[in-house]
Amino acid sequence: MEKDGFFYPLHVAAEMGHKKLIILLAQAGADQTREDYRDDTAEQKCNGLAVQAFYELRGLRFEAMDTYEGQYDRCGKKYRQVGD
Repeated sequence: MEKDGFFYPLHVAAEMGHKKLIILLAQAGADQTREDYRDDTAEQKCNGLAVQAFYELRGLRFEAMDTYEGQYDRCGKKYRQVGD
């Protein structure tokens, strides 16, 4: 088996949440399916924006999400939207 020099940095970048670095390493030839010593792939251990990187590498993308600006009632439900 040929050694993948980008294997370990891909896992570290995924755990640290570095989206751009993950995309760069994948484009440089890092094997995304390789497992580390814990038997996890980089995608299984990714955090933060790194999740979006793996979606983009598969050809998917996150859609824009609406944010709620307003008050909440005692149960934690949306109560009044700003501008209402």
